[in-house]
Amino acid sequence: PETLSGNSGAGTQTTGLSMGGFTGTAYPGKAYEYDGSSWTAGNAEPNIKQAGAGCGTQTAALFYGGGPGGPPGLAGNYEYDGTNWTAGGSLPVGVYQPGGFGTQTAAVSVGGDRDTPPTGARYPTASNEYDGTSWTAGNSCTQARSEGKGGGISQTAGLYMGGTGQPGTAVIGTTEEYDGTNFSTGGTMNTARRSFSSGCLGPSSNALIAGGTTGSLQSAAENYNGSSWTNFPSLATARQSLGMFGNGLNSNSGAVCGGATPSKVNSTEEFNRAVETRTLTVS
Repeated sequence: PETLSGNSGAGTQTTGLSMGGFTGTAYPGKAYEYDGSSWTAGNAEPNIKQAGAGCGTQTAALFYGGGPGGPPGLAGNYEYDGTNWTAGGSLPVGVYQPGGFGTQTAAVSVGGDRDTPPTGARYPTASNEYDGTSWTAGNSCTQARSEGKGGGISQTAGLYMGGTGQPGTAVIGTTEEYDGTNFSTGGTMNTARRSFSSGCLGPSSNALIAGGTTGSLQSAAENYNGSSWTNFPSLATARQSLGMFGNGLNSNSGAVCGGATPSKVNSTEEFNRAVETRTLTVS
């Protein structure tokens, strides 16, 4: 699509979706659809923003939180049907750079940045669940953070990882697993980072992250197997604030798009994991 960063992704490698973002001078607010080889511009999202959370598929996506400029963020939540945007139920409070996972009718928003809110912490630990109509408060995550990412194709099996614990503090590499009720501590990322891309190539026990920054731009990619992280082949171009799509059941492929190097980019990189094939014989 356009050169941009701060975009969010949904869908799969052959039916991908990029939502929102910042070109460096403007917030285009468009949906861009990917068919596995080329991009097509879709309709503009009504509430133009970057750094929101996205989940779902190319024809049933959700885009919530984020905002133009920076925190404290917006409460707006919009549903995409592959052509048009429709306003859904708003988050209880606006939040910038939240983590998110799930589907259009069963999503989770967690954490993020509220800048200088009238009450409560700047980096809230609160989570909220969406049922396709409205948001309901869930249990809190264990570590307050912003610029972390969520991953998962289910509201009852998701991840929240990475980010930074407070403004100006070091990046963190912890992972939290969500079972639909509670957050619990999972494996630690090999490279702690923030502003990376994330997605799940199936359930939360098959998560993928790539890029981001530790203070220095990163190209490293890692895969989570439900308990620990393993290094995967790196991106060709180190970048942060990029979108990822690859949320498909039992999938072995994904893609990233956009980001900052620090200049905004419009390149797409695809990921395909080698699958071992074995022939069984009867003896």
